[in-house]
Amino acid sequence: MVTVKLEAPRKVLYTRIRKKRKNEQGGDWLFSADCSDKFEFVRKLFKEFRMIPAEIKIDSSKLSPEEIQKAVLETIRSYIYCEA
Repeated sequence: MVTVKLEAPRKVLYTRIRKKRKNEQGGDWLFSADCSDKFEFVRKLFKEFRMIPAEIKIDSSKLSPEEIQKAVLETIRSYIYCEA
């Protein structure tokens, strides 16, 4: 099992949440019963999330969703070949 963590500054996360349609900003919340929406999740848990260990970390702050997907796949491929 390999953990991949996408990282971005808090400001970028807030901007991304604002760009979502209103019904996607909270909606079916799967992360925590203590957080009513994604803004609150970022506000409360950003520091703790940064401390979670991961084998692969990717700075997604300047990447589009397509670029993030490509970076993840390339990084995993490199990781697998280096581990073999």
